[in-house]
Amino acid sequence: MGIGDELKTPVPPRFMVLMADWCNVFAGITLVISFSLIAGAFTFKWFKMEGTAHTVMQVTMCLEGVLWAVAAGFLTKINMIVNNAGLAVGQTIICFGGIFFAISGLYDGVPGKIISLHYVLAPDSNALFADACPYYGITCFMVATSMGLQGVWPLPKNKIVSPFWAVACFFIGAWTIGVIGLWGPTLMDGFVRYEDFEAPTDLYKQRTFAWAWIHIFQVIGAIFLTAGGIIFGVLEGNQGLMDGIFPFGGPSGEVESDDDYDSSDVWEAPAAGYFFQGERIISAVLEELRNRSVFESVDLLVFGGCSAGGRGALYNLDRVCSGLPAALRCRGFLDAAWWVRDEGALEQGAKEGLQLWGPSESLAPCLASAGQHAAHLCLFGPHFAPYVRTPFLVHEEQFDYFMLSKRGVQRPVILWSPEAWQLARDLQGQVKSTLPILSGRRDAAAYSATCTQHCFAESELFWRVRVQRRGPGFQSWSLEQLARSWLQETSPGPDLAGGVLIDDCFDPNCSSGCPFEPSPRDLLLFACLLLALLACCILLLLRRRWLLGRCRRRFRPERSPAPQMLGTSFGEADGLPPHAINSSNIDRTSLDQQEW
Repeated sequence: MGIGDELKTPVPPRFMVLMADWCNVFAGITLVISFSLIAGAFTFKWFKMEGTAHTVMQVTMCLEGVLWAVAAGFLTKINMIVNNAGLAVGQTIICFGGIFFAISGLYDGVPGKIISLHYVLAPDSNALFADACPYYGITCFMVATSMGLQGVWPLPKNKIVSPFWAVACFFIGAWTIGVIGLWGPTLMDGFVRYEDFEAPTDLYKQRTFAWAWIHIFQVIGAIFLTAGGIIFGVLEGNQGLMDGIFPFGGPSGEVESDDDYDSSDVWEAPAAGYFFQGERIISAVLEELRNRSVFESVDLLVFGGCSAGGRGALYNLDRVCSGLPAALRCRGFLDAAWWVRDEGALEQGAKEGLQLWGPSESLAPCLASAGQHAAHLCLFGPHFAPYVRTPFLVHEEQFDYFMLSKRGVQRPVILWSPEAWQLARDLQGQVKSTLPILSGRRDAAAYSATCTQHCFAESELFWRVRVQRRGPGFQSWSLEQLARSWLQETSPGPDLAGGVLIDDCFDPNCSSGCPFEPSPRDLLLFACLLLALLACCILLLLRRRWLLGRCRRRFRPERSPAPQMLGTSFGEADGLPPHAINSSNIDRTSLDQQEW
């Protein structure tokens, strides 16, 4: 049990996790099969898209949509159980995307018939709704995978089997299919209409049909989607392909969190026969270093940790440093360890911890001052830090996503409700109002930016994020700069009070170097720019059509009016039998042309 142990986050039923992951994997496999058949028929011309080949293509195309929708439905429910609103929204979007793909496969939709933007949002008798559904489906996937990639961007990237690369594969696959396989050719055809064709075969001169090479990239995109599902399937799983898939669960299906195990906990219960391995590990390591005479060759030892480990380091800092040689300088580095009370899960866990276990002597001075009813507050940094004699540096973000999650607030920021915003502002106010208590100590330092992140020392944020302070020189500081200055016992600057550096900006992620997370204002600005760009494109296309119309009237004045493309009279005029062309489709068999 960690120091701030609280009631466990609900664990989703195992069958939901298994169903979601198997459906994701098989959806990717069926999509590879479908796209491979299309590429084989129309890109490499190994066979004709008819008979068994067409049936298998249509069935697998419909099945992959159903499987994506089922998988996303289970994942939506799973994320609702674990109270992750952001991922639940993303999976809901993917669920709709799967439904659109299923409709396209069920009704044998032909995306190539969406020859221009005109037919994307306004299907007619030439291009049906089922033909446009793949565009709707892939757009859902592109939006959802972009949201997911933004969420996992700060995670480690050094291992292929990791949440980052799983989401990255989904992102690459969706955008490859969307940009190259669907939206690219359609956008390049502008606003052409079926009525502009002089012959029915002109349809196959459009890029959506003529560019047969795009089917190869569709296969590549499907392979990436399948790889993403497989990576999630084997991620942290040691009991089979689909065990321990997701970031919220470990191999045994239990929830992993920062406070499930604390390597430096101060709790002991010798009367009950329990002990904490973390404390024995620390003692054993120090004894081994002492036996090897390591302390004789160094003049500085930094003892610290991240999150729950940082709290444990704070509680044990005096005990560890007091056992070292007097000539050895000992310092504490506490990353994301300044947890503030929330009158919720964290505080309830602290109360239960005091009731179940007897704390060690490390907390004794604080407990004596707090009294019986407020004893649990000694487990929070602002209440315990004044009793720590050893110099230390503490880092805590004003919008720490872990502490926000314990208050029921999940990323991304754009999905926050007014209640979530209020909870986030409350946390920001607590962090900014409690860290200055260290300003009276010349041997302590504090650093706080506004990122919606947790630990910094384990990522590039340690160097990248910078806090601005308006004062003499107007300097900006990274956590690395402050830590180096503090460890070298040099003054961090005249604008810092006692080494306490707190960013004054108000909004989440407004500190320089924070990972980008779009706010409602950013999305509104992006929408305005997108509309302006779309308006410019429309004007250019209209100008182009106007110029072409003038040229045609000038150089071909005697041209007879073009008959209707899809009418019976048009087919007869071109020498085609009446049954070769109907009112809603082109008989590709009679024309002997490709349909994708």
